[in-house]
Amino acid sequence: MGDLGRRFVAAVAWLGVVTGILTLVAVGGAASGVRVPAPDPVIQAPSATPITVTLEAVADAYVDNGMPNNNYGGAQQLFASLYGEFNNLQQVLARFNLSSIPAGATVQSATARFYQVSGSGLSSVTLNLGRAGASWTEYGVTFNNRPTQYLVGSAAVGTGAGWKSWDATSLVTSWLNGTHPNYGLGITGPVTGSLWLRQFSSREGSAAPQLVVTYLAPTPTPTPTRTPTRTATPTR
Repeated sequence: MGDLGRRFVAAVAWLGVVTGILTLVAVGGAASGVRVPAPDPVIQAPSATPITVTLEAVADAYVDNGMPNNNYGGAQQLFASLYGEFNNLQQVLARFNLSSIPAGATVQSATARFYQVSGSGLSSVTLNLGRAGASWTEYGVTFNNRPTQYLVGSAAVGTGAGWKSWDATSLVTSWLNGTHPNYGLGITGPVTGSLWLRQFSSREGSAAPQLVVTYLAPTPTPTPTRTPTRTATPTR
């Protein structure tokens, strides 16, 4: 082999050595270099679905100022009326257990419902839904010790049988958020004027008073989960 051939072979060998060194450096750099972690995934909170519950009264009674010390907690019917020659009054009370609704729930709607068995007197009378302002017991409440009722809303009620409803959204919201203690609610009507009577079923009767509540359950705050980044291991 001549001098020119030996130089060519030497150049090719040298090029191979340099290429090998560059390859090792590249692999080592990739293996030991700083990796940028992948961004945390964005977790979408599930959309809330409204939940509706129908709660039946856990206590109910009516009171009568014609018999101001009598208790009617065990009666099968609840009377609201202005009756008799002395314009006597009858008023209704009911209480509901809200413990099945989770803390932090958002109330979308709430309706108080009483099943009217019959009615007489005025063909239509405005009956008020009130918030009971103090504690009472089903078998202890009388007209003389009844709690004060604070107006929540009202509805015109005819004489026909069937469910009669009042909007109780603000009332139930105030109970759940702690603005007012849950002492229950009541039904009252006009205390003067023409006589009237509305007769509702009690929880001891054929259809207990109801509170129908639609709410959104509280949604937990989603926590992002970091995905581990795999790191290459140098190969010798």
